[in-house]
Amino acid sequence: MYSRRGDYIYTDGVFYVQFIHAPETVEQVVAARERLAFEELLLLQVSLLQERNRAQRSGGEGVSIVDTSTCDELRGVLDFSLTRGQESALEEILQVGLL
Repeated sequence: MYSRRGDYIYTDGVFYVQFIHAPETVEQVVAARERLAFEELLLLQVSLLQERNRAQRSGGEGVSIVDTSTCDELRGVLDFSLTRGQESALEEILQVGLL
């Protein structure tokens, strides 16, 4: 019914549906919510990776709809240049609206 890998709890799909709709304990509710959240994030990640692969196969880098003035302002206060990974992370943060 349950298996634990690291800090994650995996439950059989049938059980988590039962736990979310007719739980017997608070622990079952928690396990079901964690499982549903995990699956939702997993599906989102897979979808994003598929979209990235499609964009890379098409030869383009994609389209950025982020206001670059915020990026430029952040870069301006630094006394060093961002690495490619840091630039990519900054763009991702701005795209999801965290800044």
